[in-house]
Amino acid sequence: MYNCVTLKDGIDVRSLARDREAEFEVDDSEPSFVDDRPFNREDVYKNTNYKCAVTDDDQLSPFEQLRRGMQDVSGDGGVLKKTITQGVGAEAPEGAIVRVHYNGYLEYSDEPYDSSRLRNRLHQFRLGGGEVLLGWEIGVKTMRKNEKAEFLLSPKYAFGCMGCPPRIPPDASILFEIELVSFVDPKADEENDELLPPDQRKEAPFLDTLAKASAIKDDGNTYFQAGMYNDAAAKYKKALRKLEDIRLKDEAEEDQWKSVLLKLYLNMALCSHKQRKPKVVITNSKKALEIDANNMKAFFRLGQAYMQLGEFKKSRDHFSKARRLDPGNAEIRHELEQLDRTQRWL
Repeated sequence: MYNCVTLKDGIDVRSLARDREAEFEVDDSEPSFVDDRPFNREDVYKNTNYKCAVTDDDQLSPFEQLRRGMQDVSGDGGVLKKTITQGVGAEAPEGAIVRVHYNGYLEYSDEPYDSSRLRNRLHQFRLGGGEVLLGWEIGVKTMRKNEKAEFLLSPKYAFGCMGCPPRIPPDASILFEIELVSFVDPKADEENDELLPPDQRKEAPFLDTLAKASAIKDDGNTYFQAGMYNDAAAKYKKALRKLEDIRLKDEAEEDQWKSVLLKLYLNMALCSHKQRKPKVVITNSKKALEIDANNMKAFFRLGQAYMQLGEFKKSRDHFSKARRLDPGNAEIRHELEQLDRTQRWL
């Protein structure tokens, strides 16, 4: 069971690992919650690692035995690595937004003390941003997409001499199983094919162009999930540019093209809403409606945008259109209630 609260600003875990003080302030506008969901015992069994609890050599502890088959990636023996499954492509660079699955184990315990797999939720962070343990920063930068590896972290690269009671004892070494599911490199040069003349871009195979645009959209989604709305919007715009000059040979290709365009315009509208740019929300929502005249999400975004602009009649009209398309939608009901309260206050 975990007691969880939201902080107004993040904490640099590297400072904590070096036994330095850290100040933080709880965000009272966000509710705290308790995660008391029990893990399924079958799932726990699937993530058991017996190497952490038993050894073939009575003279060695489990972690001492594991060290013998691992590579030093920190230069001082503090972070050791063993590749389980080879990855593909380039290593994750500094500044990349990475998404991983992981299990963490203490010595003499074969069940994970922490696990994204048991929560069924990927963990996402920016490499070099001080968001994770120092050992993770060093280890994950040696990984490639789809790679699975074990990392044995000494206390210096994990939770330090103090640990993190009650789960992490003082001076604890920790074994992490990490799978690098994906990463987005913000510094990557993705513009090469856009240097081609427009006529050559038009001749590019439809499915190739569509796949590239969809991949860029997915990168934008990763940035959006990390709260990096400017970067997400830039990716969505780039994906739209790729689709602007595409040549369509039949209705089937046109349907696929419109499907991706619709998602991009809706994503752009949502990004702009997060950035409090209602006029941009309106532009992209209307473009979405040109593709799908009965799109509930587009009407909903228009309602939000017009409410931000103080155009309450237009806001109500668009919320009402959205509600007719999805009568039971709780978000629409909430926004209409908010609109009522706003108008009463004025």
